[in-house]
Amino acid sequence: MNVEAFRIIEPVWVLIIGILISIIPYLTEKSIIFGVRVPTDKINSDTVRKMKKIYVSITFILTIILTVLTYLLSSYLLVITFFMPLFMVLVEFMVYLPEHYSLERIKRDEQWEFNASSVTGVFNVEDGKKFPWFFTLPGILVLVSLFVTGILDYKSIPERFATHYNASGIANAYSTKSIESVFILGFISIIITIMMILIAYVIARTPLKTDNASPHGTERVVIYQERMVYLTLLTPVFINSSLLIGSFGEWGIIKENIYLILIPVFLLIIFVIAISVKTGQLGSNIKIPESKGPENTIPDNSVSDNRNDDSLWKAGVIYWNKNDPRIMVPKRFGVGYTINFAHPAGKVILVLTIAIPVIIVISVLFLH
Repeated sequence: MNVEAFRIIEPVWVLIIGILISIIPYLTEKSIIFGVRVPTDKINSDTVRKMKKIYVSITFILTIILTVLTYLLSSYLLVITFFMPLFMVLVEFMVYLPEHYSLERIKRDEQWEFNASSVTGVFNVEDGKKFPWFFTLPGILVLVSLFVTGILDYKSIPERFATHYNASGIANAYSTKSIESVFILGFISIIITIMMILIAYVIARTPLKTDNASPHGTERVVIYQERMVYLTLLTPVFINSSLLIGSFGEWGIIKENIYLILIPVFLLIIFVIAISVKTGQLGSNIKIPESKGPENTIPDNSVSDNRNDDSLWKAGVIYWNKNDPRIMVPKRFGVGYTINFAHPAGKVILVLTIAIPVIIVISVLFLH
C-alpha cells in the first residue's frame, strides 16, 4: 500500500464508522434508550430527545475531527492512524456512558413506571423452521475458488514471493513457497466461514423476544432475526473475496492492488449499514403495511419476561444473566447480537473471538 492510497482509504474508513456510531440511537429498539429500558410514554419525551441530540452532535463533531486528524497524520504516523477507527470507537463510547448513567439516574429518581401493556413475550423459533443453508453457498464457492486456483497454479508460483509491502509500495517481506505459506489466507477464510455459519446458526435458534406494546412486534422481530441470519451468512462472501484477491496478488496472478483488495470490504460495510438502517434493532425500523392493522399477537407458547431488566446489563452493553438459556441476545445499543457473558457457551465464544484473531496474526507473521 502506498502513502497516497492510505491517506485516502483510512480517513474514509474512519468517517464511515463515525457516522454509523453517531446514528445508533435512531437504530436501536424504540423502548431502549442508551441501554436503558424506558416506558412507552417516555420514549419521545423532551428529556430523551435532548439526550439523543447531544449524543449525535458530539459524536458527529468527534468524527469530523478524527477524520481530519487521520488524513493529516497518515503520512507520518502510519501505525497510529491504522488504529484510529478503534480509538474513535473508544472515544465515542465515552460519550455514550454519561448519557447511559444520566438516563438511568433520571429513570430512578422520577420513578418511571411501566403500564400493564408493557410486557414482553419470549418464544422459541417455531418447530420445523429450516436453517437457510443455501445462503452459505456463495461464501463457500469463493473459498473453493481460492483453493482450486491455488492448486492449479501452484507450480507457477515463485519459490519466493512477496507477502508484504511498505508505505511506498515496495515489497519488504517474502515467503518461501510451501502449502502453509501459499494457502495461509485460504486457511483464514475457512476459519472465518465456519465461525460465521456457527454464529448464524446460534442466532437462528435464539428464542425471540417481542414487545406487547409495539404494533406488530412479533412480526418485526421474526423479520429482524431472519435478516441478521442472512447478513451473517453472507459476510464470508465479502471477506473471502478480499482474501481471494490478496492471494491472487501474492501468487502473481494479478498485480498487487490495495484498492482492489478493499473493494469487497467497503461493499460489506455498505451492505451492513443498509441492512442496519432499514431494519433497526429488533426490527424497529421495519415498515409494516397499515392494511395489516395495529394488532400485535404474542404466540401462545411465549412466557412473560421482566420489562424492567436494566440490572441484567452492565453499562447497557454487557449482558449477564445466568438464568437465561440464550447464548446470544440482541444488543441494547446498536444493531445485531451480543453474548450472554454468564452462559458457559457465551464464555467459550468470547475466548474464541479473542484467541482466533491472535492465532491468525501469529500464524501470518510466522509464515510470512
